[in-house]
Amino acid sequence: MIQKSLNIKALTQTESNAIWALKAVAIFTVFFAHMPWHDSNSIMYTVYQYMGIIGVPIFLYLSGYLAAGGAKTFIQQAKFIVVPTLIYGSITFVISFVITDKLHTPPITILNDYIRWIVGSGSIYYFITVLLFCHASSKIINDWILVALSILSIFFSWNYLPHNEIFTRYLNPFNFIVYYSFGRIARKYDFNPTGKYYIAGSIIALISIIALWKDNHTYFNLYCIPFSAASFILLYNIVYFYNSAFLIKIGKISFVIYLIHIQIAGIINSLFTKFKLEHIKVFVAFFTVCAIVFILQKIINAFCCKDKVKYFGFR
Repeated sequence: MIQKSLNIKALTQTESNAIWALKAVAIFTVFFAHMPWHDSNSIMYTVYQYMGIIGVPIFLYLSGYLAAGGAKTFIQQAKFIVVPTLIYGSITFVISFVITDKLHTPPITILNDYIRWIVGSGSIYYFITVLLFCHASSKIINDWILVALSILSIFFSWNYLPHNEIFTRYLNPFNFIVYYSFGRIARKYDFNPTGKYYIAGSIIALISIIALWKDNHTYFNLYCIPFSAASFILLYNIVYFYNSAFLIKIGKISFVIYLIHIQIAGIINSLFTKFKLEHIKVFVAFFTVCAIVFILQKIINAFCCKDKVKYFGFR
């Protein structure tokens, strides 16, 4: 039986390394979401869908888990999220603006598009808005209440909630906060899902869910909750017992990888699909972005003092 811990314990070095490594695995799976398989009738299309919905729940779970063990204010949490997003989001917006040939767009439309881009209404940065909402709401609302609200939001997401092109399903934080709240709850109750029984249970759960989950392989389906939980447990055990220094390094730059990857992944996706090299496109895109971020990290470290590096998204 899991009992609530009165004093939240500090992470061990092994646990800390496992979390960094799991972030590396999670950011890798995000590329599957943004580089879908071209043939929707292929089994690979479904595989890419399953892979693509693992990353965001894992990041939110880990964010909640870490936040529950800290004493940071919302402002302290937000500044190292918002500032890097504004920096890299502005750069990617300009790139998108040029690529889509919007140079003659009226200024007011540009401003509107920029705000939507940064906030995540029509871009990948919805995760940032969701994460900030999670940090803020968890300080004033009970975690179990947030879990219940999130389950209801996902259940009613397709037919009853008023989503539109501005307030998208991705931008609705209640479609995601269940993962963040579970992370907080796990930390408070000192839940440690390692060991052979958790591994076996997660594998059985994944097989069962895949057998039952016939369509709509998105975040906005209740099957996504147990699927993500089982995936988390299995992957956490793998990185906990078979970790590597390389994965830890990737994990520590995963936030910047997320912030800059979208157009690079898009270009590689188009080229490799065109030349029928889809089986390696995700790997090529991932390691290309990793190389760019490592170079960027060296440049920033050379010109910035250590306490300023976090404003560029590095840990």
